[in-house]
Amino acid sequence: MTMKIVACSITINVRKKYPIVMYLQYKMSSSNILTIINEIDDVRIKEMCEIVSRQTDYSLDEIKDKLIEYNYQYIDVIKEYMGIEKEKPYVIASINQEIYKQIRHRLDAATKDYNSTQYDKLWKELADDADDADDVKECRPRGEWRT
Repeated sequence: MTMKIVACSITINVRKKYPIVMYLQYKMSSSNILTIINEIDDVRIKEMCEIVSRQTDYSLDEIKDKLIEYNYQYIDVIKEYMGIEKEKPYVIASINQEIYKQIRHRLDAATKDYNSTQYDKLWKELADDADDADDVKECRPRGEWRT
């Protein structure tokens, strides 16, 4: 059995003023375990606060709260301030549902392309016939004729 955990964030509040944050990413399977730990120190937190303060009107306390809320992703804090919604990940309910969805989209595109080429072909034939006929004065799309 293979289990993958893409990202797990652990926030450890050791100090009151600046919390130490560790991001733990690991992939676990039957054969190997990979562990990466990134620690965000006080200097990096201060840099992130300065970046967010230049782009927003938040106070320093609000910035720290927002950074903790968004797992120290300062770009997400700025996007939230500007009203940009985060993209929702594409979720596949089941494999069969995804297969039939792809087939349906492919067939819809093929049908639309086929109908478009047939319409263009018919329109060209009607225009050629109108040029050959003397009694037809005007040819309109969709088969409407005026004499």
